[in-house]
Amino acid sequence: MAAAFNIETLNFGELTPDDLAAWIALRAGNPALESPYHHPDYHACVDRHQGGGRVTVARENGTAVALLPWQGGAFARPSGAPLSDYQTVVSSADTDINIATLLKG
Repeated sequence: MAAAFNIETLNFGELTPDDLAAWIALRAGNPALESPYHHPDYHACVDRHQGGGRVTVARENGTAVALLPWQGGAFARPSGAPLSDYQTVVSSADTDINIATLLKG
């Protein structure tokens, strides 16, 4: 059975230090996420220079377990588009959540 997540979307600047620490830990623990495009520093730079940085966060017991960074308003696009045209969920390899669930959240 899939876990029930509390899902919210925040402006990039609204992420807490705990959210950012969880992001870095999730990325470090999942070799599929070693690209710099999956590091919060990349998304901070995009938000600072292009604006519109958002992050959809799935939480379990108040802790971020999956994050989907994106950019936009009415229409979501990969953070840093058009330079970056790829987006993925930042989570541990065994977290049972997918991008569709986060987008619906």
